[in-house]
Amino acid sequence: MAFTHSQKKYLKKNIKHLSLAEVARNLNLSEKEILHYLKNIWSKEKYRKFLQLARVEVLPTNGPLPRWLNWKILVFLAFLVLAVYFNSLNNAFLSDDIAAIRNNPNINNISYFFQPPFNLSLRSFVIFLTHKIFGLQPLFYRLSNVFFHLGSTWLIYFILSFFFVGFIPLMATTIFAVHPILTESVTWISGGPYSNGAFFGFLTVLLYFIFRQKQEKKFYLFSLFPFIIASLFSEKLIILPIILLLYEICFGQFKKNWRRLIPFFVLSLLFGLKLLGLLGERVTSLETTYYQQPGLDNPLIQIPIAISSYLSLIFWPKALTLYHSELTFSQTQYLVKLAIFILFW
Repeated sequence: MAFTHSQKKYLKKNIKHLSLAEVARNLNLSEKEILHYLKNIWSKEKYRKFLQLARVEVLPTNGPLPRWLNWKILVFLAFLVLAVYFNSLNNAFLSDDIAAIRNNPNINNISYFFQPPFNLSLRSFVIFLTHKIFGLQPLFYRLSNVFFHLGSTWLIYFILSFFFVGFIPLMATTIFAVHPILTESVTWISGGPYSNGAFFGFLTVLLYFIFRQKQEKKFYLFSLFPFIIASLFSEKLIILPIILLLYEICFGQFKKNWRRLIPFFVLSLLFGLKLLGLLGERVTSLETTYYQQPGLDNPLIQIPIAISSYLSLIFWPKALTLYHSELTFSQTQYLVKLAIFILFW
């Protein structure tokens, strides 16, 4: 598209003072058209510096590999993950692993991962396949968790590269790769839905960001599929559209792109309705298997304790355990946790 004289004049005057999104909106052009024009009139160095300052066009359509595909960094992150979790690979089945895998008579049946018409568990499918191929060797069940965690580590590095340049993406990703708070989701076989679902959740976010930068619809369509897969691994991932919504509000163009988020929220609604349908079965299971009495917990107590406890574990990961549900607090401790939660919020 050829720019008019007035468009060129406006672009020259405002490109250094306004965001790329604002300039594109004011000129009624796409960001991709403006970037293509600037690339043709500017030197490579000037264009590169502009991209770094504006944090756009992370994925060039031609030329050398982008910065976030630096193979040395990817190898370094892989080394960190494998070095940290290598000594856990040969551990035995633990806790829920025993009933769900080792002593489960249905592990070779399709009903183990699929109950018509809609109840499909991709995590159970991974265990089903692992058992078919490797039998009851804990190493291979746990190894898949490690590989999914490694994939999430790489994806986080890619995602952060959309917002920062230099050392920040590598530093933040390194912390994620080795942080002890993630031990449960990686080394505990039954914690696999967290590492598996997280990988496809991060992949959804990355593909959506690529779509926003390149404005190619194929990346938008591609982002919907891993979101479905993530939700089939862990129902907790149905909140993912809220993250995309916050991104558009804080960094994107919400008024322009809110329609793009509708399919994500529709899928979340469908998965949420499915979960409501399974609620009765879950209540029955808790009553008959774990002898728990039905009732409602006060969210005003649960949420501040949960958020403040996780914040504490992030900065001081001491006394990690599989089970945090039976912790008790004095009134003073609760007030402190409530204050931390309010300050965080």
